[in-house]
Amino acid sequence: MALRILVYSGLLYQDLIRKGEVGRGENLPAVFPLSSTMAAVRGAPPATLAS
Repeated sequence: MALRILVYSGLLYQDLIRKGEVGRGENLPAVFPLSSTMAAVRGAPPATLAS
């Protein structure tokens, strides 16, 4: 998961630079990745692979 967040942040920075929204010498904006789930309660893992 951490690698995925790092890749997405890097792609965002590449896109900002490519579009010219960040000029030379300017700092890139801070990225604060957040994670959320839609599950209200996590269930127990299955007891066997067949379940």
